[in-house]
Amino acid sequence: MKRIEWIDIAKGQTIFLVVLVHVLEGIYKTNLFPEAKLGLECSMSGIFLIIMPIFLALSGYLYKVPQNRKYFIDQFKKKAWNLLWPSIIFSVIYVGLQQCAGGDVHEGHQWSSLLTMGITPIGYLWFLETLFLTWLLMSALFSLKINIWFQALIYVGLVFVGWHVQGPLILQDVCVWSIFFFLGYLIKNNSKIMLQSGVVIGSLIVLLMTLYAQSQIPTEWYDTNGPTPLIMLGKLASVIVAFKFFQVLHLKRTKMYWLNAGKNSLIIYLVHAPLASILRILLLKLGINNFYLLTFLILIFTWELSRWVAWISLRYRPLQIIFYPTRWWSDRTKERS
Repeated sequence: MKRIEWIDIAKGQTIFLVVLVHVLEGIYKTNLFPEAKLGLECSMSGIFLIIMPIFLALSGYLYKVPQNRKYFIDQFKKKAWNLLWPSIIFSVIYVGLQQCAGGDVHEGHQWSSLLTMGITPIGYLWFLETLFLTWLLMSALFSLKINIWFQALIYVGLVFVGWHVQGPLILQDVCVWSIFFFLGYLIKNNSKIMLQSGVVIGSLIVLLMTLYAQSQIPTEWYDTNGPTPLIMLGKLASVIVAFKFFQVLHLKRTKMYWLNAGKNSLIIYLVHAPLASILRILLLKLGINNFYLLTFLILIFTWELSRWVAWISLRYRPLQIIFYPTRWWSDRTKERS
């Protein structure tokens, strides 16, 4: 499938925001910089509100309805290997690094948590499992020939199930997040209606009102990562605003930079969290305690090292087993034939 430039640019700039907010969150949780507390909370509130909805919606925009059983089975295998296999590997890496770091990490996972990572994902890797199951859910609904607007009702219903019914964490994630994947698909097929100026302006107003409403919560108002009832409409609105923004965005000098970052966004997502944690611990131990310098160094090194891992993984075959398992297997099969 031919790549869509604005999609890759959107992925590239959104994954940069993911890296940024996780760097800020890591520094925030150290409690070492009380003077920067408000600025960190405001930044996290705004970025967490939009990043995951945009990513899921971009994936939904690229979704292709299975036309036959063979295509579904082929895509199922490809998605499972390319999403779940790296998730398993990095779950082990992430837990291992946390065990080595001991008290220097904020949220440690025990080795035993790996046994239930299919039910309770490890940290930031929830996204990959949720993306796979959301793709599977949508494919199942299309295979059952369910009308697109009835599907919309199903996704809305799942949101309420996720809010009010306790169950395995991964299933709750699928319930509340799958609607964003579906929204991306809807926009692709109804862009003239859903991305017209009036809808975009209205969505921007809803987004700003959501930020204000969230800021009035007395405790942990900055925590906008999960799609709670208060901020769900704002998260949905952010997708429409972002899609319109990236479609009209014209880059010149930095175009290739963001295109490449977008193409490698999955690898950057996988490696950025452990890298940011290692760099934060290391730089603090080296005595770098200036907030702005620390933030800058962690961000730049995490971002560029993540991009370097993505670059080298294309050239070093053993790494392709981790990041591109289906490509690695395809190349190996061609060599044997």
